[in-house]
Amino acid sequence: MLKTRPVNSLTARLVLLLTLTIALTLTAITIVDYLSSRDRILMEQAGRVESTVDGVVRDLEVRLSVLEETADLLAEVVQTGDYSEARLNELLYEAVDERDDLFGAALALHPSFASDPVRGFAPYYFYRDGQIEFSDLAEAYDYLLSSWFREALSRGEPIWTEPYFDAGGGDTNMVTYSVPMYREVDGEPVFYGVVTADITLDELQYYLQRMELGERGFGFLLSRSGKVMVSPDPENRLKPWASTMPNPEQAQRWAGIINRVTAGNATSDKIACFDQDQQCVIKLAPLVTTRWPVGAFYSEYEMLAPLREYLAKSVLSQLLTMVLLLAGISWVSRRITRPLTSLASATEEIAGGNFHTPLPAARSQDELGRLVNAFSAMQGELERYVDQLQAETASRNRLQGELEAATAIQMSMLPGGGRAGVIEDGFKLWAHLRPAKSVGGDLYTFHIQSRRRLFLAVGDVSDKGVPAALFMARAMTLLQQYVYSTLDAGAIMAQLNDELVEGNENFMFVTLFIGWLDLETLSLKFASGGQTPPSLVRGDRVVSLEQESGPALGLEEAQVFPLNTVQLTPGDQLAVFTDGIDEAFNADQSQFGLDAANKVLADNRGRSLEAVGQALLDAVDAHQGEVPQSDDITLMLLEPRAAGSARNRITLTDDAGAVSTLQAWMAQLMGEAELPLDTQAEMQLVAEEVVTNVFRYGGLPVGEGVLLELEISARRLQMTFRDAGLPFDPLAEAKRSPLGHDIDSAAIGGLGVHLLEGLTDEQQYRREGDENCLQLVKLLRQERAGDSL
Repeated sequence: MLKTRPVNSLTARLVLLLTLTIALTLTAITIVDYLSSRDRILMEQAGRVESTVDGVVRDLEVRLSVLEETADLLAEVVQTGDYSEARLNELLYEAVDERDDLFGAALALHPSFASDPVRGFAPYYFYRDGQIEFSDLAEAYDYLLSSWFREALSRGEPIWTEPYFDAGGGDTNMVTYSVPMYREVDGEPVFYGVVTADITLDELQYYLQRMELGERGFGFLLSRSGKVMVSPDPENRLKPWASTMPNPEQAQRWAGIINRVTAGNATSDKIACFDQDQQCVIKLAPLVTTRWPVGAFYSEYEMLAPLREYLAKSVLSQLLTMVLLLAGISWVSRRITRPLTSLASATEEIAGGNFHTPLPAARSQDELGRLVNAFSAMQGELERYVDQLQAETASRNRLQGELEAATAIQMSMLPGGGRAGVIEDGFKLWAHLRPAKSVGGDLYTFHIQSRRRLFLAVGDVSDKGVPAALFMARAMTLLQQYVYSTLDAGAIMAQLNDELVEGNENFMFVTLFIGWLDLETLSLKFASGGQTPPSLVRGDRVVSLEQESGPALGLEEAQVFPLNTVQLTPGDQLAVFTDGIDEAFNADQSQFGLDAANKVLADNRGRSLEAVGQALLDAVDAHQGEVPQSDDITLMLLEPRAAGSARNRITLTDDAGAVSTLQAWMAQLMGEAELPLDTQAEMQLVAEEVVTNVFRYGGLPVGEGVLLELEISARRLQMTFRDAGLPFDPLAEAKRSPLGHDIDSAAIGGLGVHLLEGLTDEQQYRREGDENCLQLVKLLRQERAGDSL
């Protein structure tokens, strides 16, 4: 039996690598902590404070921009329409009611446009204790003299006022965004009135409270004229900042700093602390839209206190951490790699001809467990195949049967059994493997990691038939351990190459493509080991991607596989295939070639992935003519999509209008696809049955709903239902009621399962994280609604 040298085992290398990494990291941290000076620590603290100030500035900019958009939109609606004062009052109320993050808003008309020019018109709605209240500013005070009305009139553009106490209105300290409105009279713009949006100083205080600046540090916010809007002492609000300084010298220093900020420049300086003979730091940055200075003030000595305590304990804590991490790493590494090591060892024995080698038991139902079960089934088939071949070589029919069984088992190791079609939020994928013999050496796999990354792999083992199939099985066994990895494609391929080299006495090799697709950014990072470059279809162009490639895997250790990056966009189609396509020969020994493959892809752009893939395979068959297929063929097509941006998704919540909303939405999409009316009715019935059962019995958390994704292609309609309710597989766990029984005696969901299976052609359930995922497929006839007329 072949033994793996301890130093070359996955467990030993993982433990050694992590141990060395942790030891070097802890040593580097200790050295840096020891050598770092006081100025270095303060510089890092300054960077964190500056980042915090910038974050507060960004948050305030977003918050103020929301108020500005609300006021701008209301002003646009009012000045472009002809509304009565009653309707203007309603519009103002609706604007405040729709935005509970808005403290208040006013709509004040110039007296010449008011129904009562003497009294004027200035309704004001605002929130108090969560309820909307009303104040008539025309009665509360002379709003024509207020800064928010007067400044907007004089400047003729939207303005932010100075902070003030709104007596008779909201009765609180606030600042107002005021938008002037104009009407066209006799061809000339005439001032019509003002729309305002208010935010309280208490709410602005909330944004600055998150600054963690120590016991003596604080954040503050000033107006353009230097009034205090937010400070640790509420008594200082609305006062000029200079009046809050302890002495004239301090005020003079602060004046120079604040003047630089009001000019639009972020700045920082060191200044004496107010209540102690120590050095403090002040950092300020202006808001872009208002030029309000946002500042942070903190003590250097106080910021260094954790460092002084930490340095006293660092050596002891790091030694203890090292011991605990070593123990934990050893235990976790052995637990993770033990079944993979056993399976890899058994694979080597089987590859050497010992088909009776016992395989490790499958202790779980995850990918590893399914791989062990599939490999165990293949091992049994291979054992029977070899025994029968030795005992009964003349029985070709039985030999053919065994080869067909081995083909089925080998295909069962691949997603979709050798022909996969997947539609997910973020991408569509179609893959097909067609061996040249009953069993072959091509492979492919894919896996979604945490719904954020897609792992892709396409490979071609040297030779064909049973030896290639065994080496392919070994490669698949080792490859599965990386679908959960955080390593990049080049690092995965380098480690996989070293593992395939071990025990490879027959010098077999595999060319391989491995890639990670970020489903959020659509950035594809891939590595190639002697694999044909992928083809990219974008718009009306098809190109073979330029790639840096490493060698084929399994021949020599310590190889480097460069990492390639390509930025995909929604609507692209990426084709990854083995050389069974471009090196397919005809009777004249002429190859099909990459140019011909790319032409087929270009001629079929815009079609479904299944249609494109079949067109390419048909073109290869037409080129070969009567010449038998000489090499295994594997083709994977990928079409990225913008996550969550498709209009074929809807989230339904448990309310009275959910069913009607669902039916109307489905009717629109299926009508646009010109599906027959009876098919539309059946699919609406199926969707209604699933959604209503989830609402009634699914145990949805409060506020959660059901997400439905509807995909329609030329040949199939696919509905995918997702919910965060209790784990439940209706296809396996629901008690089917006998057909013909009355509804009252039927089990919950029992008749519904019959409905789903009767009206759809494919049903699949899976649990993805904390969500139930039910996928139903209806195969479509090649006709549309208009064909039957």
